Formats: sequence, C-alpha cells, structure tokens
Amino acid sequence: MKKSKFFGIILSNLFFFSLFAVDVTGNQSGEWIPENNPYNVVGDITVPINEILQITGGVEIVVQGNFQITVAGKLIATGTETDSIFIHSVDAGINWSGIRLENEIEENSFQYCRMENAENAVKSVNSAVNINNCRFTENEKAIDIFGSGNPQPIQIQNCFISACQQNGIYILENSNVQILGCEITHCALDESPHGAIMLSSQGGECNPLIRGNNIHHNVWQGISAWDITGGTNINPQIEQNDISYNLTGIYLYFASGVVDSNYIHHNFVSGNPNSGAGIMIGGASSAPIFTHNEIMGNFTGFFITENAIPNLGDLSNYCSDDDGENHIYENIDEAENTWSVYNMSAQNIKAENNIWDSEEAAIISQTIYDGNNNPAFGIVDFEPIFSQIQTAGNLIEHKIRLSNYPNPFRTSTTISFYLSRKDAKNANIEIYNIKGQKVKQLKIMNYELGINKIIWDGKDETGKAVNSGIYYYKFPTEDFIGIQKMILLK
Repeated sequence: MKKSKFFGIILSNLFFFSLFAVDVTGNQSGEWIPENNPYNVVGDITVPINEILQITGGVEIVVQGNFQITVAGKLIATGTETDSIFIHSVDAGINWSGIRLENEIEENSFQYCRMENAENAVKSVNSAVNINNCRFTENEKAIDIFGSGNPQPIQIQNCFISACQQNGIYILENSNVQILGCEITHCALDESPHGAIMLSSQGGECNPLIRGNNIHHNVWQGISAWDITGGTNINPQIEQNDISYNLTGIYLYFASGVVDSNYIHHNFVSGNPNSGAGIMIGGASSAPIFTHNEIMGNFTGFFITENAIPNLGDLSNYCSDDDGENHIYENIDEAENTWSVYNMSAQNIKAENNIWDSEEAAIISQTIYDGNNNPAFGIVDFEPIFSQIQTAGNLIEHKIRLSNYPNPFRTSTTISFYLSRKDAKNANIEIYNIKGQKVKQLKIMNYELGINKIIWDGKDETGKAVNSGIYYYKFPTEDFIGIQKMILLK
C-alpha cells in the first residue's frame, strides 16, 4: 500500500512537470518566463521582423535537435547574477546551430545567460548586440561576428568563455567590436589552429578593441589575426590583457595594430619546440607597434618572420606613441637558451628603449637572434636601453617578503609584506605605473612585526580610480627593497 502511494506521488510530479513544459517552434515573440520551464525547442525558431522576444531570468531552454534560433526582429535575454538564463541541448556535445542575429537596426542584448552545446552560440551577421556577464561552455564557437561596410556595434563584456572546439570569439571584418574584461580559456580543443580570439579579413577592415581580458590555457594562440589578402586591413588595439599559458600568446599574420600594456607570459607547451612565442609576427604587411608590455617566461619573447617589420620601440622619429618601454626578460626555451627577440625577417627591427635581462649590451645581444647570427636576416637595434625603477626581476630572491592577492584584480588587492623591527617606524608601500610614475603611497602605521597586510583600492593619491594596466608596488626599507608586479583588470 505504501509502495503504491509512493509511485502515485512520482506520477503526480511527472504530470505536474509536463503540464508546464512548453514546446516551441516557428515564429516566436512576446515573453518567455520561468513558470513555463522548460521551453523545449522542437524546430527552427524565428523572431520575425518588427517583433521582440523577451526572455526573463530563470528561464531554461532545451534544444531538442539541430535547430537554429534566427532573430530577424529583436531579442532581449535578461537574466540576473542569481537567476540566469540557461540555453542548452538535450544531449551533450555540439547538437544545435545556435542563435543567429540578423537585424541591422535594433540592438539585441544578452545578460547573465549561460549557453552550451551550439555550433555558434551567438552569431551576429552585421547585427548590433551587447553581451554582458554571460557564460559560454562546450560550444564549437562561443561568439561569431561578421560585419562589413558599416558594421554594427558589438560589446562583449565580463563574460566567461571556455571549452570551445574552435574559437572563443571569431571576428570577420568588424571594426566596431569591443571585448572587455572577459576570461577566455581552453579553446581550440579540436587541436586545429584556432585563436581564443581570432580576427580575420578577406578584404574588409577588422580593427576591434581588446582590453582587460584574461586569455589563458588555450590549445593554440591566445589572440590571432590573419588578413588572407596579405593587405593592411587588420589593426586591432590590444591593451591591458593578461595572456598566458597558450601555445602562442599573440600571432599577427599580415596584421598590425597597437599592442600596449599587456602582460604576456608563460606561453609554451612543454616538449613542443614549435610553441612558445610570447608574440609571433609574420607577413610583409605586418607592422604592429608594441609599447609598455611585460613579456616574460615564454620560450621566445618575439618571433619575427616573413619580412614582418614590427616596431618594438623607435626613438628616431617625433612620435611618442612608439617609444618602447617594454619589459622583455626571462624568455628561456627548454634547451636553456634565452631568446628575447628571434628575427628571421629580412627587415631590420627597431627595439629601442626597452628593459631586458641585463643593462649590458653584450649580454642583451646574446638573447637576440638576427643578422649578426645569419646575414640573411635583419638586425635588431636594441640601443638605447630603457632604465626605470628597480623591477621584480631584480629581486626574485625576496619574493617571499612581498606579494599580493588577487592578482590580476578588478577593484582591490591585498598586499602582504614582512615588517622587521628596523622597518617599523618609516615603512610604506609605493605604487607605480608601468612608466615609473608614482600613483599612490600607502602609509604603514601601527603594524605588528612580521607578516602584515594592507589593501590597495585601485585609486591614486587624489582618490581617483586608476586605469587598467600593469602596476609595480615597491617596499623600500633600510635593509630590503622589494618590488613586485600586479595587474588591474576592469
């Protein structure tokens, strides 16, 4: 008797569940709400021209086959941090086409959405879209953007993108894209050459802004760009990103742009001698500018080939926007060779006004492969050498006495330091930007001897929030001067 009652409860619950599930196909508009969960997509869906489909927080959409959601009208998918929208296939793997945006007038929006199992989770065909605080996992591509002529604005901000078979974000000929504050990891799982962020051109301009992202542990490149026409159509602005633990950090092939204030480190695959460039540049039309970057821990800092002519620092002109000030050090391959710049281009390369493993030209030259090693290649001009405040690389042995967490950070970070009896009266923490300018002094008062902590809130002496980028914090005392690096990502 009890057993019959138990099964009756189960059947009642199944009936209750199926009563509120909704099968959807064909033209759709209006509002989807969580009370009707799940929305089972049983055929291709279209949001018609001049119609709006609104999806509210807590909605679950389960795609039952290889179907596509085409938005000719407008889609507004607005979840919240605690009540997101979940769109996925009924089965694991890549099982549905994704959401295709085609409206060239209205702006679509995705906020706090979670999307899985799609070929192209979001594909914009010259359609404006704002994608904010979304999570993309286990897709072939997370976001695919195409725009030509008069491309529509695209903003991708504070998103998490992981486990893509191909690209995390693919941009074909759209210069009106901003990628801000995202984390992109474990892309190119099919082991083919797909960048986590990949830019492409077949003749149209592709000049997005890529700022403040954490791009790490991808099977191929962190950022890649290729103009297949061999032209000069790709000129991104790549700023203030942390690019690490990829096969290659940045790969520019017939592509240029400005690469400024990035931390590019530990890009290599152990045992793979074809990996390991912090930055790889090829193609005769490649002339990117590099300033204020920190490039360390890769097998090779810069690998230059096929007549590329990057600007790593040029003091011979009247422009102050290409004055180098990069920090290129400790780029050591598995054979224990240090390679700051490996130039296999026939072009001479300007690399003036940078910080290297040493301030002695003879030692720096040993870390550079160029025409001095093989006359078929151009010469790397690395003098004069930039000099600024002492850096963390000079004080590795003292790291245990100075550190911060989290690093990178978005709003504030906690700096840990060791305070001796000698230091107790006059100690302070000084914070510098990458140009060596002091932006903040944190006074240490009434702290105990031993390990202490102090918080920096990302503001300067006037109380104004500083920009994203690389900063150094200095702990000068009577018997110890420690300097470490931290990264602010907004």
